[in-house]
Amino acid sequence: IYTLSLHDALPIFGRLLSSHDLGLDENLCGIGMPVLVMTGKHDRMVNPEETRRLAAELPNAVFSVFEACGHLPQEEQPARFIEEVGGFLERHFR
Repeated sequence: IYTLSLHDALPIFGRLLSSHDLGLDENLCGIGMPVLVMTGKHDRMVNPEETRRLAAELPNAVFSVFEACGHLPQEEQPARFIEEVGGFLERHFR
């Protein structure tokens, strides 16, 4: 059995994801409600620039970058994550 380390598997997984068209581009402009889009600056699963592009395509997106963070801001910086989500909900859905 051949196994991959996480270090070796991430680039393969990234290529797999980037090769699949999810059809998001033509549907994003139809989402009118506020959306919170967050990324970690050092995310190796989803390129932060792709996340930034996603937020730019959404008419009412709020974009947040966690500077010292990877793919899981809710686990890597839980206090800030809760602050971001709570603030977003207070501003947009109260």
